[in-house]
Amino acid sequence: SISDDNNNYSYEILPVESFEIPSSFELGQIYTIKLMYKLPSDCHTNPSLYFEKNGQIRTVAVQSFVANRDDCNFIANEDVYELTFKFEVVNSEAYVFKFYKGEDENGEPIFENVTIAVTN
Repeated sequence: SISDDNNNYSYEILPVESFEIPSSFELGQIYTIKLMYKLPSDCHTNPSLYFEKNGQIRTVAVQSFVANRDDCNFIANEDVYELTFKFEVVNSEAYVFKFYKGEDENGEPIFENVTIAVTN
């Protein structure tokens, strides 16, 4: 029988270690935004962009496929990986990017907010 009880994988949102984003945008232009992140274990693979849009607010993180295994090894090295995405400026109002930085001691998400003004 087919059952969802034994999923072999899950998804995990990873913190953005650092990012590169312009200090301002020009209306109608397309920009490349860089995200730097780390993989916490050898079971984390296939990183992709997590991007949520709400009005002028953009929530950004890295989403990783995680194999649900008992033999995952923590990665202690300092390897930092890069993920880029294209962003098209379609509104003249400022954008607020919320970069996910992890969780606090209560399990609440921490974000670094960056406001980017738009010029015409």
